[in-house]
Amino acid sequence: MIGVLLQQDIQFFSSPDTGSTRLTLIILGIVVAVGVLAALMSTRRGGGGKSGGPRGGLNRQAKKLGLSTDQRRVLKHLVVGLNLQNPERILTNSAYMTHALRRRIEQLDSSDDPEHQREQEKSLLFTVKRSLQNATLKLRVMPSSRQIRIGQLVNLQTAEDTRHESMVASNVQNGLGIEVPYTRRAGAMNWKKGTPLQVSFVADQDRMYSFRTRVMGHNKVGGASVMFLEHATNIRQSQKRRSPRREYDRPCYYYPVTVIAVGKGRKAKKQAFVDKNRRIFGRFEDLSSGGCALRTQIPLSAGSILKIDFEAADGSAMSVFGRVRSVDRSRARGRVMHIMFTRVSRKNLNQIQSYVYGLVEAD
Repeated sequence: MIGVLLQQDIQFFSSPDTGSTRLTLIILGIVVAVGVLAALMSTRRGGGGKSGGPRGGLNRQAKKLGLSTDQRRVLKHLVVGLNLQNPERILTNSAYMTHALRRRIEQLDSSDDPEHQREQEKSLLFTVKRSLQNATLKLRVMPSSRQIRIGQLVNLQTAEDTRHESMVASNVQNGLGIEVPYTRRAGAMNWKKGTPLQVSFVADQDRMYSFRTRVMGHNKVGGASVMFLEHATNIRQSQKRRSPRREYDRPCYYYPVTVIAVGKGRKAKKQAFVDKNRRIFGRFEDLSSGGCALRTQIPLSAGSILKIDFEAADGSAMSVFGRVRSVDRSRARGRVMHIMFTRVSRKNLNQIQSYVYGLVEAD
């Protein structure tokens, strides 16, 4: 009986069908493949996709800060080229951005790309730096005008909206001493006691402050006529200079430029001629991507065009063209011309900005 049962049990299990086994394996293979593909797609969305991950987040934040398509493109090149692990930090940390910018420019200088392509990318990177600074600007407050340094250049504005440039000659507990402005037409601007004025100045390279005050009186400081103003407290930053500037103590030579019309009628064209016979010595006080301040014994009048030859921070020769915007009153060591650049090559402009932003130091 037992033998019959065993025989029946053995006969109950039929031999496996080869076709069914293959079908089962195929189905299992498809399921596994779909699972692996789904996992890969999920990982891509979370870490390295176009719209996700660190780079995707960087692109979104950069767009919110107002960076253009080209600016975001070179920013991505910087992140990829330097393999930054925390790329979003460059949007909020100025020092980190400066360090990354220095490394990226070193990479570009050592690359085999054409020079015009390298300089174009550098130029865009500097616009990114400037845009980020302006976008993340935090307005500051200067506790008191007693903190303004002696030698600080200031702009004075009257109630009649006339403007004059001068400098701080003294800063004592009782008042802020400003050199009396001087003009060729009106002479010394000895405003009466109680005259209201608005004082504007730039501190920390690119932060502009302004405050209202009144004339307290006049005195002599070091032989110069000085006007003392009432101190002010809680001086708020009004805006940020469009082009940050940096002190630059270097000699230079400049030449007057004459613009004349060549030809007649509709074919007439303006041409600029550099007067190479009039080479005048000067010295930089500060430098920015938009202009400079030059001290000289022989200043050109406001509105004059000039060419400036000087050495860049790395010692290489550089030439720029500019227009004199204003000339400070006479000083013991000459006068100061404030110049706006009108023509600068992209390569020279990048060199200037590298110095202004602290990527290189003067030799």
